Amino acid sequence: MLQAFLPWLDLSAVLLLAFALAGLVGRTTSGIFAAYAGQSLALAGILALLGVGTGRWPLLALAAFTALGKAWLVPRLLRRRLHRELLDRAAFGSYLSAPAAMLTAAVLLACSFILLPPAAAGGLHLLLVAGVTTLLFALAAMSARREALPQVLSFFLGENGVIAAVAALIYDFPFLPELGLFLDLWLAALVLGVLIRRMYERLGSTDVSRLNRLRG
Repeated sequence: MLQAFLPWLDLSAVLLLAFALAGLVGRTTSGIFAAYAGQSLALAGILALLGVGTGRWPLLALAAFTALGKAWLVPRLLRRRLHRELLDRAAFGSYLSAPAAMLTAAVLLACSFILLPPAAAGGLHLLLVAGVTTLLFALAAMSARREALPQVLSFFLGENGVIAAVAALIYDFPFLPELGLFLDLWLAALVLGVLIRRMYERLGSTDVSRLNRLRG
């Protein structure tokens, strides 16, 4: 039955990867938030399709938690705890220009296709590649970003990639441990939002290179 859903799963995998690329290349707060929300909805679609296609109905509950908890609640928790000035920022600094980020993305995607043979996930090879590449995009974005907020959002984007890659390999998610991960994610959004706010209040910036000023 899953075979009937493979084209839709491939489309969802492409969307997942496209939103990850938007998170890597994007420079604005609203753009990165939108990339995370869109990617979370794509991940929810992947889990729902896998749930229907394999008859594992707990995946539908995880899809609902992903759509509501990640696409809506996590951005809301972060926004409510950040300064309006920070949310209205026109752009965030990055050590990678847009062309360099695109080139980096192309190299990482090529490496994923080379290192992950089709036999690794059967018909879900594209989903596995998209998940692993999303994680690589997130790591590159975290390394290239100068400020805390886009680094946090890049981390959340990478976490979506990990779930997608695991879903390509293992359909049967244990429901309660996954629910615990969602609760941890919401708690992390709360705590990191508060930390970024305090950093901005103390330094007037969220540039992580200035954290040494908080010592003492």
